[in-house]
Amino acid sequence: MNDSNLPLRARLAASEDQLARTTAEFQDYRHRSRNELDEERKYSGIHLMHDLIPVLDNLDRAILSGQHSGDFDALIESVELVRDQLYDALSKHGLREVSGAWSPFDPKQHRVFGQKDSDKHPDGSVLEVVEQGYRLHDRVIRPSKVIVSRSDSPTQGENQVNDYIIAETDDGYTIVGVPIGSTAEAAAMDAGGVLVDDVRYKTFDEAQDVLMALPSPYPERAND
Repeated sequence: MNDSNLPLRARLAASEDQLARTTAEFQDYRHRSRNELDEERKYSGIHLMHDLIPVLDNLDRAILSGQHSGDFDALIESVELVRDQLYDALSKHGLREVSGAWSPFDPKQHRVFGQKDSDKHPDGSVLEVVEQGYRLHDRVIRPSKVIVSRSDSPTQGENQVNDYIIAETDDGYTIVGVPIGSTAEAAAMDAGGVLVDDVRYKTFDEAQDVLMALPSPYPERAND
């Protein structure tokens, strides 16, 4: 063996050893980071849970009080108070109700559930909220199902529903009102979905008949 190569071999061995240690430290760092991330995700809702637990406590108290007193009116009042407390707790984390009755129909926030004749409101006005919708901060996480007005002598306006389309969203098929001046594709996109076909229906009932005949877009859910 040539002794002149010993320093070079020593430096190479030291470099290989340093590389092995660095690699091991990096793998250990990745493992710790992954565990910390998993732990953070696991307990990410802890502040929300802290705010919801008192709501559960009051709901239990309301149920227990109703069982003992038999006072139905008092039970209803207690449940209403608990509901308000629940909404207050969720609102601290960014939950808000979307616009309700008497507001103009907005495909970004509303889904047409039905229509009612009305000469007091222009077509497309929200008359009734069947199921309240909610948004988290600035994002609608569930649109409201609403009853909209229908008039024999519609007032022209940007919020008037001209006709209806069927769109497919993450929640399945839905009927979307198309405001005057908007295209079917734009209305479907505003509702967070895509146009199922290019057919525009003149009445909600006509669109609903077609929707009910469509196969489920999520057959695995139908078997749940």
